[in-house]
Amino acid sequence: MDAYREFIDPSKVNNCVGCNFISSTKKNLIVGKGSLLQIFETIQLKQSTINKPQYRLKLIDQFKLQGTITDLKSIRTIENPNLDYLMVSTKYAKFSIIKWDHHLNTIATVSLHYYEHCIQNSTFEKLAVSELILEPTYNSVSCLRFKNLLCFLPFEVIEDDEDEEEEEEDEEDEDEEPRLFYDSSFIIDATTLDSSIDTVVDMQFLHNYREPTIAVLSSKQEVWAGNLIKSKDNIQFQVLTLDLNLKSTISVFKIDNLPYEIDRIIPLPSPLNGTLLVGCNELIHVDNGGVLKRIAVNKFTRLITASFKSFQDQSDLNLKLENCSVVPIPDDHRVLLILQTGEFYFINFELDGKSIKRIHIDNVDKKTYDKIQLNHPGEVAILDKNMLFIANSNGNSPLIQVRYRDSSKTSDTKESKLNKIEEKEDNKDDDDNDDDDEDDLYKEEEEEETQKTISKSHIEFLYHDELINNGPSSTFTLGICSKEKFKCNLPNPNYNEVSILSNAGTDSQTKLNIITPTIQPSISSSLTFSQVNRMWNLIKNI
Repeated sequence: MDAYREFIDPSKVNNCVGCNFISSTKKNLIVGKGSLLQIFETIQLKQSTINKPQYRLKLIDQFKLQGTITDLKSIRTIENPNLDYLMVSTKYAKFSIIKWDHHLNTIATVSLHYYEHCIQNSTFEKLAVSELILEPTYNSVSCLRFKNLLCFLPFEVIEDDEDEEEEEEDEEDEDEEPRLFYDSSFIIDATTLDSSIDTVVDMQFLHNYREPTIAVLSSKQEVWAGNLIKSKDNIQFQVLTLDLNLKSTISVFKIDNLPYEIDRIIPLPSPLNGTLLVGCNELIHVDNGGVLKRIAVNKFTRLITASFKSFQDQSDLNLKLENCSVVPIPDDHRVLLILQTGEFYFINFELDGKSIKRIHIDNVDKKTYDKIQLNHPGEVAILDKNMLFIANSNGNSPLIQVRYRDSSKTSDTKESKLNKIEEKEDNKDDDDNDDDDEDDLYKEEEEEETQKTISKSHIEFLYHDELINNGPSSTFTLGICSKEKFKCNLPNPNYNEVSILSNAGTDSQTKLNIITPTIQPSISSSLTFSQVNRMWNLIKNI
């Protein structure tokens, strides 16, 4: 039994997500700090201008949870199609679905899902941290994964077909009890999905598929740097379509003999689509047809794979991709790559229609992000107005904005294209299939022109705000920070108070924390009043 008192709230952001949690028109930032759940909104300052916008994070509320947060996912359900619910995964192998209660102005629990005992009874291994993933296109199913054990939870999907709407109306006429938006969950072993799957390295749901589709990285034999002479390229990548009713899968394609240190799957949304496989020494893009494009990012790539000739050689960059963050920029042909040292790179995709001709990595000018300091970045939340919030493990977590240098021209172009598309949709004849096909063709062409305009424009990253991180701390001591008996001819209320001094951060973000039991005001001047009965503090709004 452990007895302790927590006198300082956790400050390190482990998880973050941007979603329409409270408002349907404005995204909220939700962060997880250990057992602390915080909800923020972005506010625009009064002194901000069009050329120099200024935004800040405003804390709406925070909640202490009974458990350590391991994952945060937003989900859109049939109960409320306009707002997002939040899936909060905690240790060990359990998650809850919560929503915002507008009547009580607080969070409310929708459902609880516990898999701890089921998983523990299915394995001899000690239960550790599990991973929560969600199907991104329709939010039709979630999966809680502990190594090779997969806990699937299907959800009811919002349908737009007329026949289904008629069926729903018929059901509403009957006095039936409202159904839950989720179905019964089931647990299966990953090896039952396909006989070729052995040890799962990573698993993710993919974008823009009609049916739930998963990508699985797996290995059949243990390979490490010491036995590369005997064995190389042991990783297998496979894409499977999941049938929730039959609890079975259909193989879309499979790729064998990938480098042994590929350990992450990054699903890419439209317009890029496909999957980005990340290893320590290379990047591999796999499109929806199974076509590979490989990039070697340092000199070690030729040593760890037998298929180095098929790689595009950019080893002169000398990148180390361990613990990097990969962020697809919304509606752009570039993917932001942030190394654990805080350096920014662009993964550029050259498109020919909907197919990808070439991929290459470009260095980002440090002048475009000189005010942004990162060290071991983690998850990234996408917010409104091209803003990104980056969870930073060893420093403060910044709120930044992706801004195009010719953003006014780009936005005008986008709006004009969209207006033309809307006009054509309004004027089209529903009975004429040929007109529909022509409209689709014109729409695709105009979208391509808009995407080309965006991809050619230059990007700069604007710093707006940050969340303070008081860790990680490796040592601390006790000391006295205020030893003056008087300040500005007044008795010092903090005289000889015992404080905690600790280190925090790493590399360029190292700092010293001084934790005091009381507030220590900075006195600039003092006034003496002979007779004071009442006193007020006036606060100027930002």
